[in-house]
Amino acid sequence: MSEEAAVRREVVPMNLLIVDDEQSIRETCATVSEQCGMKAVAVATAEEALEVLEHSPIDILLTDLKLQQTNGVELLKLVHDVHPDTEDAENRGKKLKGKKEKRNQKEAAREKERREETK
Repeated sequence: MSEEAAVRREVVPMNLLIVDDEQSIRETCATVSEQCGMKAVAVATAEEALEVLEHSPIDILLTDLKLQQTNGVELLKLVHDVHPDTEDAENRGKKLKGKKEKRNQKEAAREKERREETK
């Protein structure tokens, strides 16, 4: 076996669920994600999205915020209720912001200690 074959790992494509009530946007997102090596499923409603989620593993959920019968935020809440381990971008951003604030506080405390030591 060559070194290249030994180092090469099989890449498993991400499963992307696209939810948008506009067909052209669904199709464009699906095409681009498939060109990037993802497996894309595109649906028009939150109800269809929940049906897909019941039967298929999904790694990424890309949803329009303004859907006809509901909205993307409500869909994310429903998905989180059914799959509590799912992490969405909004919550991930809040966690990262909190970590950054803690790091900044620690750095400020260290800087204050250094200034007091040099007095």
